[in-house]
Amino acid sequence: MKRYLLSNSIILIGLTLLLVIGSYLEWRPLRLPEALTYDRLLTMRSAPPSDEVVLVAIDPTSINQIGPWPWPREILGQGIRRLSRSGAKAIGLTLLFPERSINPALEEIDALRDDMGPLRTKSQKQLAARMAKRLLAARYRLDQDRHLINAVRNGTNVVLPYRIITDPTDTETSPLPGLLTINSLRAEERKARAQTPLATLNAWAAPLNEMSTGPSGVQMTFRDLARKAGGLGYINVRADADGVVRRMPLLQRYQNRYLAAMALQLALKANQSHIKKLALEECDVRSCNLVFNNATIPADGQRAIFIDYPRENGPIHQVSFAALTDDQADLAVIKDKIAVIGLTDKTYAQVYPTPLGQTATAPEITAAALDTILKGRFLQRPDWALLLEGAVLAYFLFFLLIVIPRVRLRIGGLILLMFLGTWWGVAGVFFVQTGYWLWFYPPLILCLTGYSLSAARQITRRLRSENLELNRSLGLSFQAQGMLDMALDKFLKCPADDKTVRELLYNLGLDFERKRMADKALTVYEHILKAGRFKDVKRRIKRLREHDQAALGFDGPNGAGATLRLTNTDTLPTFGRYEIMRELGQGAMGTVYLGRDPKINRQVAIKTLKYSSVPAEELEEVKARFFREAEAAGKLSHPNIVTVFDIGEEHDIAYMAMELLEGTELTPYCRPDQLLAVDEVLGIMADVADALAYAHQQGVVHRDIKPANIMRLNNGTVKVTDFGIAWVIDSTKTKTGIVMGTPSYMSPEQVSGKKVDGRSDLFSLGIVFYEMLTGQKPFEGETLTALMYAIAKAPFKPLAEVVPDLPPGCIAIVEKLLTKGVSRRYKSADQALAAIRECQGNAG
Repeated sequence: MKRYLLSNSIILIGLTLLLVIGSYLEWRPLRLPEALTYDRLLTMRSAPPSDEVVLVAIDPTSINQIGPWPWPREILGQGIRRLSRSGAKAIGLTLLFPERSINPALEEIDALRDDMGPLRTKSQKQLAARMAKRLLAARYRLDQDRHLINAVRNGTNVVLPYRIITDPTDTETSPLPGLLTINSLRAEERKARAQTPLATLNAWAAPLNEMSTGPSGVQMTFRDLARKAGGLGYINVRADADGVVRRMPLLQRYQNRYLAAMALQLALKANQSHIKKLALEECDVRSCNLVFNNATIPADGQRAIFIDYPRENGPIHQVSFAALTDDQADLAVIKDKIAVIGLTDKTYAQVYPTPLGQTATAPEITAAALDTILKGRFLQRPDWALLLEGAVLAYFLFFLLIVIPRVRLRIGGLILLMFLGTWWGVAGVFFVQTGYWLWFYPPLILCLTGYSLSAARQITRRLRSENLELNRSLGLSFQAQGMLDMALDKFLKCPADDKTVRELLYNLGLDFERKRMADKALTVYEHILKAGRFKDVKRRIKRLREHDQAALGFDGPNGAGATLRLTNTDTLPTFGRYEIMRELGQGAMGTVYLGRDPKINRQVAIKTLKYSSVPAEELEEVKARFFREAEAAGKLSHPNIVTVFDIGEEHDIAYMAMELLEGTELTPYCRPDQLLAVDEVLGIMADVADALAYAHQQGVVHRDIKPANIMRLNNGTVKVTDFGIAWVIDSTKTKTGIVMGTPSYMSPEQVSGKKVDGRSDLFSLGIVFYEMLTGQKPFEGETLTALMYAIAKAPFKPLAEVVPDLPPGCIAIVEKLLTKGVSRRYKSADQALAAIRECQGNAG
């Protein structure tokens, strides 16, 4: 499940859904890069000259001619009157006057009028009347607010400003001023929509949009002036998250009403309509249509429009305010147009960045928004944009899931670039030619993510394949060499979900079972099981856990004679490559097994040395001696010497694979009732002497010649076994108080602990020769000490006394072989062989 949830398909499908939702709700992380693209495309969009809006700019020229800012309000009134006389359809004043002006002269005039005392004479009354008239005329001339109020009252559709307060700490909920109630639109409650997923999404996202622009109060033009206006509109400018002003909110909700922007109020006046005739249709979180006089303004979910700012080839016509006070100026450009009066001198006015890379003041932004409305050249994200973008994302998703994984990365990347370039070209043409804004980056994000995941997966798969092949090859090599632990280390680095790897691990587990390494076999099977069911892994794990080492371990005591348990298992144990079939018997080294070499289907005898029978402090020395002697024995190639095929070790056992002999050892023929004829005994002794002569020439001393180590095969061939091995066993076991082998066949130098050579084997051969002729041993003792003393010092009973009719030659050979002095024996086995054959000839 974890691999499924983290698969490329699930990640890309989830990312696609996230991008679709993000595009629908216009999340900021997606909108910001799209906004930068919007800015670049806007510079490429053509704009016809504006023929309905004129910006009356209070620019540096006007300030230089008229005087420092701020001006008396009478001057603004004069400008409004001049615009009205010039035929302006509507006038928007963007300068806010929240309070009456402070004029001390008016206060003095009113005080003088109040201070005029009672008049007695006619002349005084006439003088007082003239003075009162002159004071009233002076008061009228000095009352700046009255001039502005009269100009607004007599002007043509003059719209005055107010400012929305958006301080989030202001929690005022006082009722709207009466004038704003008249100049705003009641927010009708929307009818409940069907609970579709889209409606639910809209309902969840709509409060976010409302909260982002919710006002907390308003700052009005003072009442006497506002009452004379043809309409009121707010002059707030709202920038996007990156500080650039791209949109103008035409309506903002406050309490239970929608407040209108000055640009919208002026557009309504120009179309002889009123705010109360404005209708909101098809509004949701993404879009809202503002309808009046059969005209439709496509706004977004926050009732804002994108401003189609004028470019250099189509600017909004500007008239310096100073021209309004110049009676000689030609103001024909004003006729039948909407005039926006505002402060554009950037020394006094706040400026805002625009998408065109320039800055603009609030009056210029208002004029541009008004021009956008009147020309009807709207920039918008149409309702079908999301469907088209979703279809494009689905197409790219299909391509990323189906095509990219099946082609080379370079080819897939080129095709993706072609598709992206096509989409960007289409989106760019749509924007420049029609004003429809389609988003560029969701497909790019999906393609980059999908391509990166696919590339990472292909690279990982290639590296994984290379590593898999390398580790698999190394593991198989180590396994073939019997280095199972190293093979396990390499196989564990391969993914177990690969069927071929599980097959390799399974075979390795079988090998561990054969080597009686149950814990390692469990590790392998449990690793396989993590990737799912496979063959009979569960059954094997259960059996190994229930029986522990029972199916693989040793029966009997923990000693050299312990034998492998070969029952209740379907997996034969092995030593190296040899399969263990059954036990043949016990030898000096340990248990002897019948084995099979599966490579050539040959049966062999396997003799073992169990490490647990050797003291830990001597183990390394004994192992080294064992392999050294076994290697020497393996070099012997003689018809009377058993052939050693192979030697090796497991984790707890050393083993030797040798020729399987079918016959009988000489021990039964040493009993008085089963003695062989003298000529047969001479033949056997000749073959043994021949074998010893060859071995001694190769530098190998047997050290344990005895009847049990001489085999008489069914075809009559004599074979000498266990060359060089007895010394390893005896030298270890005697230190622990245990004598391996039979001390009765030791030479005097062996008993004395002296260095031995081939002549020691001749003494042992003499003892066997004596025993096979007489049926009794030449040296005996009730204790081991007495036996060793007899071998070293005591004489043996002469053969002539035991078997009187023996040929003299045989007696002489045995006596010479059993000479206690090393130098008086045969100097080599070749001499002894020659004497035996001579005796055979004489006997024949």
